[in-house]
Amino acid sequence: MFMQVPLLKIDGMKLVQSQAICRFLARKHGLDGVTIEDKARVDMINEGARDFLSKYFPIGFAPNTDEVKNEIKTKHFSRFLPIFEKTFKTMVGSLPRIKAYMEGPQRKGVPTPEYVQHCTSVLY
Repeated sequence: MFMQVPLLKIDGMKLVQSQAICRFLARKHGLDGVTIEDKARVDMINEGARDFLSKYFPIGFAPNTDEVKNEIKTKHFSRFLPIFEKTFKTMVGSLPRIKAYMEGPQRKGVPTPEYVQHCTSVLY
């Protein structure tokens, strides 16, 4: 449609736009909530995640990427991550399908220090 990526080919459709893909997959797999209140919570979390990720966009274009990375670490991590953790535990974690996933065998364990170090070296 817009000749761009990401592109998801699924069920005979070609979906573009990352948020449209996320919403489609959530709806397809019953992860978008049952009640209108559940759906609103999922939307709030999705929009909050989008706000958080948008802080990374300047990295590719900023003349001083270290400055942008430092701002993300010092300002945005402390603002967004505690809210995501609390929200996930109290709102999203109580949705039956998400709770089943989080408690199931497919979920990976707590990240090891080596994994965290590797991710940090890739991101920073």
